[in-house]
Amino acid sequence: MARVYYNKKELLGKPFRSDVVTVGLLHEILTMADPANNQFKQFDLSGAGEERFKTAVLWKGDFYYKYKGQEIYLPHAIIFGDDFSTAFPDEYYFIAQIGSHLDVRRVNAGQGFEWHQTIDASMPHPEDEGFLNKLEHSFLILKQEVEQVKSQEQQKIARRVPISKEKIQECTTLAALCEWTPDECAQLGHWLASQKVEDNEPYTLLGLMEYYCYEPGKNRKLLFMYFDWKEVIKEFVWKLEHILKNNYGITDPIPTGRFTLDSQIYENGVQAHFDQFLQTYQLQLTQVKTEGDDYLFMVHNTAYHKAINLNVNIIGWGTARAHSYGWTL
Repeated sequence: MARVYYNKKELLGKPFRSDVVTVGLLHEILTMADPANNQFKQFDLSGAGEERFKTAVLWKGDFYYKYKGQEIYLPHAIIFGDDFSTAFPDEYYFIAQIGSHLDVRRVNAGQGFEWHQTIDASMPHPEDEGFLNKLEHSFLILKQEVEQVKSQEQQKIARRVPISKEKIQECTTLAALCEWTPDECAQLGHWLASQKVEDNEPYTLLGLMEYYCYEPGKNRKLLFMYFDWKEVIKEFVWKLEHILKNNYGITDPIPTGRFTLDSQIYENGVQAHFDQFLQTYQLQLTQVKTEGDDYLFMVHNTAYHKAINLNVNIIGWGTARAHSYGWTL
């Protein structure tokens, strides 16, 4: 994702100074938007009038984590840019809170760019008046957008309802079929029962499950592997490694075959390749057929396919064995 991955909680450049863009304003915007831990929210800022960035991505961070033995710090941040159709856009601006200061970095990335390159690729922000005006105006527009969304959300909160017992049962059953322990399934069920939602639609449940599984510091097992349609294999392999190790105790290397880590998961043959690899462990890759332009997979014992399909159907989706083509199942 378009961020700067810090080695430590220290400024990369000199502290950013502005009468408008301050730590207080960044904190106010993040508090109102309230993205979940380790999650982001995106806002469209495009429109007529003064020059501004077209898109803002809000990221709730301020934590360390380890990836393959390397310690990484992710700060609270707001990311501005114009085109976020790729994981790392050609150009974006990363505004991070580091202690009591703001660190503003320009990153030139693009196709094939990887997260560990962000520090070396990040540069000091432009210091001309045009950039400062654009950044300040973008922050003020973002604040207005967040306030409007917050007001709408408060109206929706009053209409929220508990998750149905049937949907909770299906989620915990799916977890058990994917090798969660009885205690882990019970904890998931209790947590889901404590939540209130606007509806019991499948994507609502998926969002809750993603939050629960990826909550920082919990190191919980994964149930689903969710991807944007344009995601590359590298992210897929990372999640698959997590599932195989934590759910099934498998630590063998995952081969990419004729593909590379930069290949995209929609390419012809990608899904079939990984499904064939999983078959050597009596596992299979099942695609949950959502109605969106995304991918949702589950990894489970081949003997459980009918049970998986039944429970996913009750939640509101269908399933199919991973196929050699991206969209045709």
